[in-house]
Amino acid sequence: MTIFPETGASEPFSNAETLDPDMVMPAQRGRKVPVQVDLVFAIDRTASSLEFAAGIRQSIPMIARPVIAKAARVRLFLQTHGDLDCNQQPVMLVRDGQLDDVVTAVQHLRFEGGGDPPEHHTHAVETALDSVDWSGVPPRSRGAIVLFTTADTKPSPSGRSPREIGQSLATRGVFLFAVSQLEPGVRELVDGAQGMPFAISNDPSVAEMQSIASKVAASVTDSIVQGLAQA
Repeated sequence: MTIFPETGASEPFSNAETLDPDMVMPAQRGRKVPVQVDLVFAIDRTASSLEFAAGIRQSIPMIARPVIAKAARVRLFLQTHGDLDCNQQPVMLVRDGQLDDVVTAVQHLRFEGGGDPPEHHTHAVETALDSVDWSGVPPRSRGAIVLFTTADTKPSPSGRSPREIGQSLATRGVFLFAVSQLEPGVRELVDGAQGMPFAISNDPSVAEMQSIASKVAASVTDSIVQGLAQA
């Protein structure tokens, strides 16, 4: 496990909204599915995401815990990205880590910078696809990227369209779950990946993010079981 700390002062987590304990369901105990899951959280760290930073922080453990409870082994990754035009490169903060590592890194993540609202979301997905050492072949191993974004995506420097980038995920057997405002470029990315979109408002509350997180968690865990059932 490796943690890559981001430079600069951290944003105080104490200012985040408080998680409603009634929204958090305890992990169901039972027999685990014999599958390894590589679960990547990819977060837009620009100022565009500042309004729902608290919701992102609360959502990640809500998504990860049911997956950890269901799969025999789960490898967690945390990548952040921004606007390449402002020299905000994708950064892998946690690689093959534990949930506590991811939660700590997100708590100290700064949401700042970026130029105009569109950011380089598709490039971030390409980077995650290329930089994660995905575990084997489905159905005994499953890969998933949970993408948190606002606004639309700028074109990738690779020259590939959002649909082509999404199709590369599908070809590699990596699921895409997009928690986003679902602007046209992001929708094209999700469609190409045959992924699942989860729309958020322009100013999502923590409660809204909690509701979406529970749906994402259910979708990720369902994909694990369905993949084995179809094998």
